[in-house]
Amino acid sequence: MTTIAATKTTGRETTLEPDALQSLRSRLRGALLLPGDGAYDMRRFSTGGTYVNFLTEEEDDERVRAAYGANYRRLVDLKTAWDPGNFLRMNKNIAPRRAR
Repeated sequence: MTTIAATKTTGRETTLEPDALQSLRSRLRGALLLPGDGAYDMRRFSTGGTYVNFLTEEEDDERVRAAYGANYRRLVDLKTAWDPGNFLRMNKNIAPRRAR
């Protein structure tokens, strides 16, 4: 068990089980780039791009568009031509253009 002080102003403390604490640390590490973390140290080598397979369900289509950049419109055209019914949609995919 680990006790964490929530805030200085409330004075409340929360006790977390080891698994819950590890989960919290993992989520915070993903959300924040802290000095000493590998992700923080590797930022200078990053292109700033997105790896589409790492996008989560909570992320919106804007992140998909940003990941493909200038190629997005061309990929929408291909998707519309080859998969107009959006059969291949089990990931953060590019949706085909809707029929008018």
